[in-house]
Amino acid sequence: MAGRPHCAIVARHGRVAIRFASALATMLLLCVQPAPAAVPDREIDARVERLLARMTVAETIGQLSQVNGVAGRIPDDLRASIQAGRIGSVLNEVDLATVNELQRIAVNESRLGIPLLIGRDVIHGFKTVLPIPLGQAATWNPDLVERGARVAALEDAASGVNWTFAPMVDVSRDPRWGRIAESFGEDPYVSFAASFAMSLGPVMWVLFSELFSNRLRGIAISFVGLINSAVSFAVQLVFPWQLQNLGNATTFLIYAAFALVGLPLIVKLLPETKGKTLEALEAELRPR
Repeated sequence: MAGRPHCAIVARHGRVAIRFASALATMLLLCVQPAPAAVPDREIDARVERLLARMTVAETIGQLSQVNGVAGRIPDDLRASIQAGRIGSVLNEVDLATVNELQRIAVNESRLGIPLLIGRDVIHGFKTVLPIPLGQAATWNPDLVERGARVAALEDAASGVNWTFAPMVDVSRDPRWGRIAESFGEDPYVSFAASFAMSLGPVMWVLFSELFSNRLRGIAISFVGLINSAVSFAVQLVFPWQLQNLGNATTFLIYAAFALVGLPLIVKLLPETKGKTLEALEAELRPR
């Protein structure tokens, strides 16, 4: 990997950054409407404080406790521990019916009704197996890494997983380390670009799922795909020229200026999603 000029991965990373900006711009175009009334952050913070004040020491420790799932079963001791608030997270349970029952027990049968974290190492794919991150980095293609992460996000979310331990962003230079295969290699810049892309895929799907109703989401994703393809083509032509003639600092300063302009628009035009169910968002976003 050291023999490949950095300009190639810089160009690809720049394309990922611009594609992210284009996706946000698309959401602005499709969501230009008055923002619905939102639950103030201070009200949510107050609810959290009241919940914390009610927790016993044992329940607080329980929220920090994680146990391994039992492959589609819920033993009596696991059920009792969740009911008593002694468990806050379950690892490696990917059977949807079992996950739903675990969440039902946590919400309806425990004293505080706190949902569980369902954790899983989704390092290189879920049901669709992808190359290990070291191999993904060797493609020098953050776009491909992003698309793979989006597939994994859709698959694990459909199984009830709401907490994944990826990407692994350590810069790995000692082959004796047993988990080096989970890294993107020894180059800090390649690791950054690939980690950013792997995070972008799931994040963009979550944004779409919260901002658009099911009826609009397919259109929005297709529209963003068209814009991203056009932007990718343009960046491949323009971005290397910018780096060569304007320098790295000036080039990224230009993109930062676009972000500063877009941020106030996003805050003003996009509806608040915090504390709302998907059904409530769908009702609010339905064209009037």
